[in-house]
Amino acid sequence: MKYCPSCGKKVGPEDRKCAYCGMEFTHGASNKTAGNETINPGKILNNRYKIISLLGKGGMGRVYKAYDMQLDDTVALKMLESKNADETMINRFMQEIKIARKITHENICRIYDLVEADGKKFISMQYIEGEDLKTILKREGALNPEKATGILRDILHALEVIHKNGIVHRDLKPSNIMVATNGKAYIADFGIAKALGMRDITQSGEMIGTPHYISPEQAQGGKIDHLSDIYSLGIVMFHMFTGQTPFKADSSVSLAVKHVQEQPPNPRDINSALPTDIAELILKCIRKNRFERPSSASEVLKEISRMETRPLTAGIKKTLSGARTIADIAPVIKEKIQPAVIIVVVFIMLFLFFIILFITSGDKKVTSLDKNGGRDLTSPEHPDMVLIEGGDFQIGTKQYPEDNNFPRKVHLDDFYIDIHEVTNEKYGRYIIESGKPPPSKEFWPTGKYHQGEEKYPVTGISQQDAADYCIFYGKELPTEEQWERAARTTKLFYYPWGNHMDKNLANFATNYLVEVGFFPKDKNAYGIFDLTGNAQEWTKSTQIIKVRNEDSANHFIVRGGSYVYPSEPEKARLTHRTLIRIYDPHIGFKNIGFRCVQRTE
Repeated sequence: MKYCPSCGKKVGPEDRKCAYCGMEFTHGASNKTAGNETINPGKILNNRYKIISLLGKGGMGRVYKAYDMQLDDTVALKMLESKNADETMINRFMQEIKIARKITHENICRIYDLVEADGKKFISMQYIEGEDLKTILKREGALNPEKATGILRDILHALEVIHKNGIVHRDLKPSNIMVATNGKAYIADFGIAKALGMRDITQSGEMIGTPHYISPEQAQGGKIDHLSDIYSLGIVMFHMFTGQTPFKADSSVSLAVKHVQEQPPNPRDINSALPTDIAELILKCIRKNRFERPSSASEVLKEISRMETRPLTAGIKKTLSGARTIADIAPVIKEKIQPAVIIVVVFIMLFLFFIILFITSGDKKVTSLDKNGGRDLTSPEHPDMVLIEGGDFQIGTKQYPEDNNFPRKVHLDDFYIDIHEVTNEKYGRYIIESGKPPPSKEFWPTGKYHQGEEKYPVTGISQQDAADYCIFYGKELPTEEQWERAARTTKLFYYPWGNHMDKNLANFATNYLVEVGFFPKDKNAYGIFDLTGNAQEWTKSTQIIKVRNEDSANHFIVRGGSYVYPSEPEKARLTHRTLIRIYDPHIGFKNIGFRCVQRTE
């Protein structure tokens, strides 16, 4: 018996392609026996991962749901089966890890680590409670426009980051898109993705990807770049909005020819309720000439946003005297709505506008978020900052004495604080503007931050360097009292979201930093991000401590949790303080960044 080296399904001894995944065989299928490699529920791997269930089977192997006993978390384990463990598949397995670890985004399935157990290799990754888009489309057919657009937006946000990091996915398809139970979509499986500058593991001229979704240039074994992903995205869009793919054929070779030579049908010929501009966008994405497609995922996103901000009537797809398209609706609206009604509506809108203008013009002072329903209180004078109202407050806690932050009353004046930790991008701009040296080569090896990490918190910065940055822009480092006041708000929560630790809501149990704002739940009522995870933060506060067998020594106070403390959850509390003794004022730490505050006028 022979087996497909891609998906492991049984194939005939003379077959030159797999009937299941469409892979072409250069030298016939594999002679290796399949064996029973399913891992039974309850088995524990490496004294850490307890298998819960089999989730499914992918091109490289089975995927299991498992419980990570070390981090008290549920993960997915992708196993490379022994029958697929030739050099090429192992290289693809390792490449998926390397590429996925380069990028972090809320719509990209996160890769945690490489695991080896019982002679097999596994990738541990984020577990997503939900199902893949392929399963959804098979069950539901064409998705309703709202659901399809929501998934599309998430995919596009992920593609923006992927392409910005110089990576081409090369196998974008519904089975590689996970949709969580809350509707959030994730791009997964970078098995044949390629980063610019990374050695290509495919043979020259080899057709890669899945036949129903590959671009013409992929089908011809030609140059592949981010525009190939745009094409595949267009086919996925076609499938979501119509319930089928544009091309059908009996073999992967015939499908490839259709992608190269045949024009796709208009999606509205299949789903007549589809708005014209959506259909036109789909067709633009799947142009044969790659340079006629949208130039980026960002451009597609802008087009989607433009459609969503059209006049109210543009979103209507059916009825109103039988009208089914935007063009049909316009004359119907004109006929149905009387001029008198329009005049009344306009009058009411103008009246409300002047009422709001009168109310807001009387008092320009911005108040705190938790008193105003969570509104964004940034102002043009203080971009990317939020105002914290002063007053008398209690800082510290009796409940957790190990936080080394005893309770005390303080008085604070109003102040602004950064919504995000200072990023590599902002610090890089500061270096240019101020003429200051960059962080050490340990953190910025080439004198510049790593490509794709411009939105990561800057770390490796000494307390003095952080203070100098703030001063350069007319700001200052926060005192620990300002930091805690802003972090805990008037609700006095121990975490941004409440009083109970949940490491899944913040970057507190990984081996790396992520973009600021990557964890939306790690945002408090004032809209401030990354308070319990990502990087810890310098303050301007110090404390003199008696050091054993030495004289008293000055320590700087660092606040906030860090990604490097998964086994010490108490360090994520907003009342916790870390004391750092400074031997050299120019030494930075890999997990400590900062944010600034600014006094009010």
